[in-house]
Amino acid sequence: MKKVVLIAILLVSLGIAGYTFYTSWRLQDPQYQRERTLGQNRMNSTPDAARELVDLDDYAALRPSKEGTREIVPLRPISFDAAVKQAPKEIKTDYLYEAMGIMKIDPLPVVTHRMFVETAKGHVMPVYVWDGVAKDFAAAAEPVRMVGFHIYTYSKGAAIIVDGVLQTG
Repeated sequence: MKKVVLIAILLVSLGIAGYTFYTSWRLQDPQYQRERTLGQNRMNSTPDAARELVDLDDYAALRPSKEGTREIVPLRPISFDAAVKQAPKEIKTDYLYEAMGIMKIDPLPVVTHRMFVETAKGHVMPVYVWDGVAKDFAAAAEPVRMVGFHIYTYSKGAAIIVDGVLQTG
């Protein structure tokens, strides 16, 4: 019996040592460091190519199943084309932080801005803007490709956090 316990302790110790070695080695990997560095410049390190291109008009038409409520949705990385109608301005984002807390997003991004965008069919809708890219937006008539996340749905449509803009043209 003592041999079994000693072997189990040895295996657990080897597993911990192996994991420690692997993580310290991984942190020295240049490709991994590049990915971590790029991720610090974005709210989330989801690659732009992995974000689903969506029709923002469909998202503007979304409503919760019960009137007067908000429905938190699974975090969904998206990209969309829209024109900035009003540059980002600071607003209160208490419910957004509540929703992100419920979704256990960690670390929480700093989001204190909102801007209004116009869809291809002319709908104007509000979107949250991650503070790290708020300075990248100004009102313009031409649409640009934005990337972000659908967080929840409420009476005005989808609540989206924009965390980047892709240069077009």
